[in-house]
Amino acid sequence: MSPLLLFIISFLIFLIISAMGYGQIRKDFSRRYEELLGRYNFVEDGYSRVAGELDRERVRAKDLAKQVEELKLDIQDRDMILREVLPSANPTALDILVTKGLLTKRESEAKPAQGKDPLMVLVEKGRLTEDQAFEAQKLSERIAALHKV
Repeated sequence: MSPLLLFIISFLIFLIISAMGYGQIRKDFSRRYEELLGRYNFVEDGYSRVAGELDRERVRAKDLAKQVEELKLDIQDRDMILREVLPSANPTALDILVTKGLLTKRESEAKPAQGKDPLMVLVEKGRLTEDQAFEAQKLSERIAALHKV
């Protein structure tokens, strides 16, 4: 065979092997690209999940801070009531509501119909909520218990 023909055949073999190698390199690159893309998506999903949890925790922390402030105010109210009402011998729930500023002295001295609880009359009139009346009643019972001891 002539050297030119051998050169052409060997060059064609070289091109075929190069093309096969290029295909393999391309497959490897595609596989690695897909792996990296999967890892990126996994990290991005994790980041989104963590960011969402962080936002929920921030909202929860703000809610807890509000509750703490409300409890501080409630404790201050109770301390004030105890300082002002405790010296009296037997404070009523109405005395406590007047001390808290939820009722006027005139409203606390009004006489309800016979057999009716004055707190329930005020609740029916819409002057107090049931929770406020219940809390005042419980506080007056606690103070009365302290005086008995």
